[in-house]
Amino acid sequence: MRTLCRSCSAACGIVVDVERNGQDELERSSPHGASGGRVVAVRGDPENPRSRGYLCPKGASLAEFHHRATRLEHPRLRGTRASWREALDDLGATLARLRRESGADAIALYQGTGAVSDSLGLQAIQGLIAGLGTRQFYTAATVDVAPALRAGEMVAGFFHPWPVWVPEDPQSRLAILIGWNPAVTHGYLTLLPNPVERIRAFRRRGGEVVVVDPRETRTARLADRHLAPRPGTDAILLAWLVREALESANAVSGGFHALTHAADREVLHRVLAPLTLERVARETGLAADDLEALVAAIRSAGRINVVAATGITLGADALLCEWLRWALLLATDSLDHAGGMWFNPGVLTRYEETGLPFPPAPPEGRVEPGPRSRPELVRILDQQPCVALVDEIEAGHVRALFVAGSSPLSAFPEPERMKRALARLDALVVLDIAETPLAELATHVLPTTGQLERADLVIETQAIYAPAAVAPIAERRPMWRILAELGQCLDVDVLGGGLDPAATTDEALVRRAASSARGGADALLAAGSRGIDPPRAYGWVRRHALPDGRFRLTPPGFLERLHARLATPKAEAPFTLVSARQLTRTNSTPYMDPARSPDAPTLRIHPEDAAGLGIAAGSRVELKSEAGALVAEIDLDPLLSRGVVALAPGWLDTNASRLTSTRRSIDPLTGQPPMTAFEVWLTAID
Repeated sequence: MRTLCRSCSAACGIVVDVERNGQDELERSSPHGASGGRVVAVRGDPENPRSRGYLCPKGASLAEFHHRATRLEHPRLRGTRASWREALDDLGATLARLRRESGADAIALYQGTGAVSDSLGLQAIQGLIAGLGTRQFYTAATVDVAPALRAGEMVAGFFHPWPVWVPEDPQSRLAILIGWNPAVTHGYLTLLPNPVERIRAFRRRGGEVVVVDPRETRTARLADRHLAPRPGTDAILLAWLVREALESANAVSGGFHALTHAADREVLHRVLAPLTLERVARETGLAADDLEALVAAIRSAGRINVVAATGITLGADALLCEWLRWALLLATDSLDHAGGMWFNPGVLTRYEETGLPFPPAPPEGRVEPGPRSRPELVRILDQQPCVALVDEIEAGHVRALFVAGSSPLSAFPEPERMKRALARLDALVVLDIAETPLAELATHVLPTTGQLERADLVIETQAIYAPAAVAPIAERRPMWRILAELGQCLDVDVLGGGLDPAATTDEALVRRAASSARGGADALLAAGSRGIDPPRAYGWVRRHALPDGRFRLTPPGFLERLHARLATPKAEAPFTLVSARQLTRTNSTPYMDPARSPDAPTLRIHPEDAAGLGIAAGSRVELKSEAGALVAEIDLDPLLSRGVVALAPGWLDTNASRLTSTRRSIDPLTGQPPMTAFEVWLTAID
């Protein structure tokens, strides 16, 4: 059976080998007609045009993961196995009571990364939120990607579609990857199935790759050059690159002038003029020769691609860095042009013909009053900031919480405080595929189908239909059906159009969602996991989408941030903590059998730094920040820069979230806490 891996957003093609048994009975219980059986192997699909047979350990582990003993298979009600009817009726009665007593905003929903690949589940979440009328909607965006989205909204007037690098663009000559390790993550807004081969192919065509990262990552080892700045100094590097680009050929004429206001160009140039090469080299720790070589590469390439990922967006300067990235792309006339970054016009949409279906955001972005308990924060991207959720629960404003595909215990700052707050809820509803510490606390555990048991409409660079490979095991149900049947208890039409969830299928919902696809829904479903490509159209954003026909080079408040950052050189710290991704996990989900996985919740440190502290591999240390502390086991990593230590995200106890705060250093425009590039202290325990 050919379908897609949905363990991360890259959506690589897979072939699922199924040993059929009890087929007739399982087919009758399936909401999408897939046959039953045991998944015995999952392989990369050599016929998939995007991934071409590539599959990482997460995808290769799907057969074992599908049948793992820790998978959720039956509903639970306050710790006891229950029928679906019992669980949903009880939950429906509880939610109805809370709405009567405290209003719709007493009910909150947190949508995590694990739910993002469940396309029909996401639609149902939006239907439930709208039907309930609650404003208490939270997602992983405000602990992860909010700075990238907010910067786009303020510079371009929209945060989606975002600019992406297309390695296959024959005119693309230079890609600068900042805080991004696609050889492990497979992408971040710009998605790269089969990343190693695509980067190598880009270089074989004459493209140059520059990686900016304090660790010599797997991607850095594929690159033409690797720059390892001190963590937290990326804003200084980007500011200097913008300064140099403003004096280049592309900046003094042509598209940059046509797409920006002269007053904005002049004030930005004036602010950046005092930033010298010597200052940048001193603060970043980069050699002046390497900095000059990077500028020369940018000028030689003309148009460039600059991709920043969580190495940037999790930091305290994230919004500033993302704005400067846009400024660099504008100064080099690299947006919406071949050779530069592409805006996807869509397969379900035709933006190159119609423009965007919504007006541009105002210069300050779309902001609304935030949670009552945190009046200093704003509601952004149609959601509340995650750092406010614990306050909302403690204040009694939130009395029921849905958590779909994640856990605030591993994703949010101050997890112990969050754990205490969760115990106060009238209802904690977990929609997930596997047992977690959060599920142990839940009043209602609702087991959802895994990726091999459901059909999806994957909307990334392409639009792709991913059919289910097998029927659901035991009592696992599609998230859309769970929420739609819950909606019936509350007189809420979650699916829209009065659809009966018991008589609806995955395929019917996919067809409805794909009704506007280029070529129609039949063509999209017939293409299967090959997908349908949008046109590689350039120029449509410049023609149709910009506020007043121009980008906003200096959105409100950004110059003040830049002034403040330039006036405050980053002090050197004994150790700085950064985030490091792991290949066998997607955040808190361990797709590979933990007993066989090479990944562990260790603190990585350079061997010479460890020797200076008198510690070795396997030693335990206390890691402290200004906001918290944790204990971790040491792992030696010679690929790290000296003075830098690294933790992987998603682990329960050894997690940077324990070193951060819901109130310290929160960016008022994104609501996001810094999760990387902050000062820490190490003390040996044994």
